[in-house]
Amino acid sequence: MHRIDTPTAQKDKFGAGKNGFTRGNPQTGTPATDLDDDYFDMLQEELAGVVEATGVNLDKSKHNQLLTALKALLLSRAHPFADIKADGTAAIAEALSNLGLVGGLASDAVGRLIGVKIITASTTYAATPGTKKVLAIITGGGGAGGSCSATTTGSTFSGAGGGGGGTCIGLLNLADATNKAITIGAGGAAELAGGSTTFAGMAAGGGGGGGYTSVTSTPGGTSGTATGGIMNIPGGHGGDGQSGAYLISGMGGGSLWGTGGRSGQNAGISSIVYGAGGGGAYDTGFSGTKRNGGNGAPGVAVILEFA
Repeated sequence: MHRIDTPTAQKDKFGAGKNGFTRGNPQTGTPATDLDDDYFDMLQEELAGVVEATGVNLDKSKHNQLLTALKALLLSRAHPFADIKADGTAAIAEALSNLGLVGGLASDAVGRLIGVKIITASTTYAATPGTKKVLAIITGGGGAGGSCSATTTGSTFSGAGGGGGGTCIGLLNLADATNKAITIGAGGAAELAGGSTTFAGMAAGGGGGGGYTSVTSTPGGTSGTATGGIMNIPGGHGGDGQSGAYLISGMGGGSLWGTGGRSGQNAGISSIVYGAGGGGAYDTGFSGTKRNGGNGAPGVAVILEFA
């Protein structure tokens, strides 16, 4: 495109090098600006090129082809992204693809939840196709409740509760999660601590086993630790058991998923909640038989997968 450049153009009318037109002035001998074929050809092809860029042929009977072409080629300024939606599903898909995204329809929307995996046995994580981000919640195993063995109040007749497993919550890119090992911590048994659950740099420790040490000291199991997540939540402590002649709760410590098993006559109650501790055993009949505490529940990994 160029400005008028015939010999009779008004030089620098709109600034240096920006010629314009003049109607001329016979009194001063200034001629009107001449128009030549070069200038009109330029105008014609500039305007026709805009229309033809939309794939439309020029039509002598239509006087709105330039305006129609501009609307087709340009986004509206008031609502620029509404134009993409108005162009339909193909335009939406192409726009998202250009941005490195996927989807765009209700059945294929970016950021939607596409999978939930509840993992209770050690494995290697394999992502659902289309996964871009993973929200992982892992919990260690609960500790076992403490045992007891008593013939009188002068012996240990009330075991403590096991501690609850810790929990890690992590938001991971697919590359940091896929094909990574998931280790599920076992629930504690026979007064032992629960095992740790690990995944992608996170470690959710198991709860400690309930105490069965002496008449004056049956401490509850310690809480499971948690490291490596964007949120790290320790488990609950197990309730203490006997202290001298007093029988205490012996309740199993809770985890993120709920409370632990309660204490029980002749046998502690095993936990049924992921990562929670088992209840301690008590024996008010003083049978002299060892009564076992309840088992802690195993850990878990819950994987939420997002497109």
